[in-house]
Amino acid sequence: MLKLIRDNAKGVVAWIIVIIIIIPFALWGVNEYFEGGGEVVVAKIGDRDVSLGEYQNLYQRELAARRQAMGSAFNASDPSIRRDVIERLVNIEVMTQAARDSGFRIADARLGQRIVAMREFQDGGRFDPALYDRLLRASGLSKAQFEEDLRNDLLLEQFIGGVSETAFLTARDLDALLRMIEQRRRFAHLVLPVADYATRVEVDEERIARYYEENRSEFAVPERVTAQYLELSMSSIVAGIEVDDETIRRLYEERAPGFTVGEERRARHILIEVDQAADAGAIEAARTRAEELLAAIEGGESFEEVARNHSDDSGSARSGGDLGFFTRGAMVPSFEEAVFSMSPGELRGPVQSPFGFHLIRLEEIRPGSVRPFEEMAPILKEEYRQARAEERFFDLTERLADLTFEHSDTLAVAAEELGLPLRETEPFSVDAGQGIAMEGVFRDAAFSPDVLESGHNSPLVELGQSRVVVLRIADRYPASHLPLAEVRDRIERELHRHAAAEMARKDGERIVARLAEGASMEELAREHRAEWHPSTTVRRDDAELDPAVLGAAFSMPRPAENGEPVIEGVELLSGDYAVLALYEVMDGNPGDVAALDRRMQGEAVAQFLGQRAVQDLIASLRERKKVRVFEDRL
Repeated sequence: MLKLIRDNAKGVVAWIIVIIIIIPFALWGVNEYFEGGGEVVVAKIGDRDVSLGEYQNLYQRELAARRQAMGSAFNASDPSIRRDVIERLVNIEVMTQAARDSGFRIADARLGQRIVAMREFQDGGRFDPALYDRLLRASGLSKAQFEEDLRNDLLLEQFIGGVSETAFLTARDLDALLRMIEQRRRFAHLVLPVADYATRVEVDEERIARYYEENRSEFAVPERVTAQYLELSMSSIVAGIEVDDETIRRLYEERAPGFTVGEERRARHILIEVDQAADAGAIEAARTRAEELLAAIEGGESFEEVARNHSDDSGSARSGGDLGFFTRGAMVPSFEEAVFSMSPGELRGPVQSPFGFHLIRLEEIRPGSVRPFEEMAPILKEEYRQARAEERFFDLTERLADLTFEHSDTLAVAAEELGLPLRETEPFSVDAGQGIAMEGVFRDAAFSPDVLESGHNSPLVELGQSRVVVLRIADRYPASHLPLAEVRDRIERELHRHAAAEMARKDGERIVARLAEGASMEELAREHRAEWHPSTTVRRDDAELDPAVLGAAFSMPRPAENGEPVIEGVELLSGDYAVLALYEVMDGNPGDVAALDRRMQGEAVAQFLGQRAVQDLIASLRERKKVRVFEDRL
């Protein structure tokens, strides 16, 4: 079918074929056409179905995030990304379900507080509603979608914190840990350098040839290609768009109402929470409790301390009830009405809201203002250029797709009509490349059957947000093996190294056996011309020793009470072989650890235990929710 379209995709014939394909898609949908109806489900979590669309949305966001973080080193074809995404999606869903089943909720006040506190939405340290709107639009998110996502994030943060923050370490356990961390060990060791054995190794041509034949897969060179390509990017288009001051001035005047920063108020509050389904008795009890706290504050107690000790809003309680600055529309109506009718320093309450009863103190008022033209001009200029570039980019993208499809055997026509440079890569394989061929999606397109075997131009390949390429194969180099002459020296070095390391290991094992019979370690070191390291006492974090030697020393069992050392041999990464004699183990004294270090160690271990608790909880939830993942549908 594809070949038929390619061979006949000109003029009227092309349009007839396209229409024939589009009609069933329009009537029944793509999934109906291929899957036989219904949305594809990639995972079942309890009673909840996770759709392919939901998974792909998260997958694309993950690709964008990794591409931004890793740059040219990012490989979009890495299969582990898909596994990571579906695992995270499942874990988030099981925790979200558990949090909601347990009655966790995020109040509007807390959501608003988090938004106004986010640095991304602040200008000069103040929440900027216009900036908030602009950044959400640029990200393709609606306010409702963003706020719902953030509410879910806060819900999970609260739920996970409720598990991880319960982890603790007893003083007795911490003392045991510190005794081990601060432990010192006294040992001697010798090292048999592999280099000393290399001169005793002979490798003949027959052995080299045999190794080459037995390990030909090590010297395989996969099929490689070079590709021509045309690239379109938003950034290059933006750089070529000019805008005059008159246009920017007109935009400023048209959008002036949106540059008004409304009055902001900073308040503290104390919340006595009441469930919306509570009966009259519970509501009255909460009101009475709020009135008692109000009386205590009016009697001289610190508002901040009362908030820390008694507020049910855990998010603000830690900061003495401080909600930061916010504008109208950020809080629930009854709370907002009270705050915007108060004077700085005024205390009011109890104020009832859907969440319970609030005691409120107004801290500060920032008057509204209009941001001047000089401040907004650079922002408007960039927005204008970005908007024009988006229009131009999408127009050029469509034109590039059409031209490279209509002229499927060349990129020259599209290059000439669109004024794009025709570039060419260095040779690359399906697994690795340089430059633009470091992108996994680029390599995947090059090695697709239609491009590689049929010689056609590729479809548009997205390399990130607002960056696309079309490519075709220029040259093709079949799979082969590096000739023996080219790898002979490498093989000889490997055989030398392996044989020398084996000789060092055997000598080391003989030394261990003789030490067990009572021989002197120092005398054996002289006999074998080994590097001798006399008895020394070290800590776990000693930076002078080879890590393998240090690791072996601290993994050996304690010496017997009769004073006989523990003997052990260990092969080092360099190929050298070390023999150790452990004489003494000295546990640390927890009392010698400074208070700050002790606290930091305890917090680090408690954090680790908290993370383990969360992992164990997720595993338990996944089992109870009966999670099923359909990996063949990803």
